[in-house]
Amino acid sequence: MTHGAVEQGKATAAEANRQVRNLLGQATSQLNQQADTQQKRAAAGLRSLGDELESMSSQDERRGLAGDLARQAAEQAHRAADWLDEREPGAVVAEVRDFARRRPGLFLAGAAVAGMLAGRLTRSIASDGEAGAGGSEGQQPLSSHRGQVGT
Repeated sequence: MTHGAVEQGKATAAEANRQVRNLLGQATSQLNQQADTQQKRAAAGLRSLGDELESMSSQDERRGLAGDLARQAAEQAHRAADWLDEREPGAVVAEVRDFARRRPGLFLAGAAVAGMLAGRLTRSIASDGEAGAGGSEGQQPLSSHRGQVGT
């Protein structure tokens, strides 16, 4: 092999290395953006849930223990949404991992509740999307039927 071929091989390897680093940087940036977007969606969903729970707790028939529990759950949902908004996605993962190590039982219980809430939010978003994307005429999302009698 000639000296020129060796130099050309080194230059090609250096260029490939630079392109791989660039590609990795772009992928990392996109993943961070997606994580940030999902975190913001989760915070918005928690706020929506908190607002709905607040609304439930303020209804006249919900005074008492059920109303108090709904009010407390609404406050917790709003606090969780604020907590998510104040942190970077990587920091959220680290804090959740540390909490899971310190309190595994509570973490698992919280994960189960979060899973149920996520399922509820997903169904709600899906039904809103179907209603907005040309769902059957005359049909309303389930959440809009609240408080209506005889419809």
